[in-house]
Order: sequence, then C-alpha cells, then structure tokens
Amino acid sequence: MATGTYKSGVAIIYTYQAVGCATGKTITSIVYDETHADSAQGGVMAEIGTTGRYWKAFTPDAEGEWIVTITNTTDGGGDVVKAYAVAGHDVDSIGDAVAAITAAGPTKAEMDTAHGLLATPAQVATELGTYDAPTMAEMDTAHALLATVAKQDVIDGYHDVPAEDGVPDATIRDVVGKKTDTVAGTSIIALAKQLLADTGTTGSIRGADDDTLKTLSDQIDAVSAPAMVG
Repeated sequence: MATGTYKSGVAIIYTYQAVGCATGKTITSIVYDETHADSAQGGVMAEIGTTGRYWKAFTPDAEGEWIVTITNTTDGGGDVVKAYAVAGHDVDSIGDAVAAITAAGPTKAEMDTAHGLLATPAQVATELGTYDAPTMAEMDTAHALLATVAKQDVIDGYHDVPAEDGVPDATIRDVVGKKTDTVAGTSIIALAKQLLADTGTTGSIRGADDDTLKTLSDQIDAVSAPAMVG
C-alpha cells in the first residue's frame, strides 16, 4: 500500500531505522519508477547524526506508483519496501489552490446579494417537483406543432413585399412585384409601367376624352371605310 499521494516533480524523502537504532550502518536503497525500472536515484542513505536513523530522497518525474527497497548492507537481513503514489497534485497543492480561490472569492455582502436574487434550494426543489418528464405522445405532439409552425413561417415569407425591381423568380410575390418597381424591372408591375410609358400615358390608357380601345378601333374603321355619299 502506498504511503500517501505525492506530486510529480517534487522530491520525496524516505527514511529507515536500523534495529535497535544501531548507528554507523551502511544502508542502501533502490528506487523503482512507475514502470518498475531502476530509476538510478537510490544508493547509500545518510545517517541523521548518530541516531541510527537514515534518510535519502528521490524526485519522481512521472505519475504512478514508485517503489523504494531499503537494505541493511552491514548486517544483512530482510529488505524494507515502501511504495509512493505519485500524481499530478498533492494535498499541499490542492490546499494552495483552494486558498487562492477563497482569497479571490466574493465577499459576504456579495453573497448575501446573490442569495437575495436566487431562490432557495428548497424553493427550486419544490418548483422542479411540479414538473414531470414529457411522455412520448406529448413529444410527438410538440414535434408536429413545431413542424407546422415552421411551415407557417415559410408560407408567411411568400406574402412579404419583395425588394424594388427584385430579380428573383421563386414565388408569386416576385412575379407580381412591388408598387414602386420602375420600368427597369421585370415584374408585372414594372411591365405595366413600361406599357403606360410606351403608349404615352402616365396612369391610364384612356385619353382625355375617355376613349377606350374599342372606341378608337371603331373610329379607325370608320376612317378607313367612309360611308358612300349619295
């Protein structure tokens, strides 16, 4: 079992106590990385004064479980094995991050203001409790209504007034045109204005005496075939 969680890139100190706190012993160690390969960071451990306690350090450079074996080379005997869980963070780094967030967090006055603007959790829970998830039938109905609304929007667009002298020819409104279309346009309105301009009229195809095309035709026929004088 790992002895704790340590941060990658930060030195880890490991210790060993000789039997009976015997001093002057040669204590050696091997440090295995996360792949269980010798990291070459082991060696002879230093004694802390003449306490019979020895120490050394290694610095992990990858996340995973690192293992240290310690041997009393002087006396021989069983090795001590220690495991260290190495991660991207440790308790100290988490604490520092929390402290930074707390220091930059809102003041009590700001929290009180926010609380006044927001409903309490109990109120939210009560409101959410009144809503049930829709059934499949309700979802189908909603889908059909949305599809109908989309079609209505398309139809409504056909009745919008086109731009002046517009050139599209996709809907009836494009063909009919706009009242302000000029003779340069191609809509029915524009063609009608072209006809009036070509006949020398401005707003009516009738002359000042209110003649119609039939009246003019009859008059032309009469001139072309005058009555015989007896």
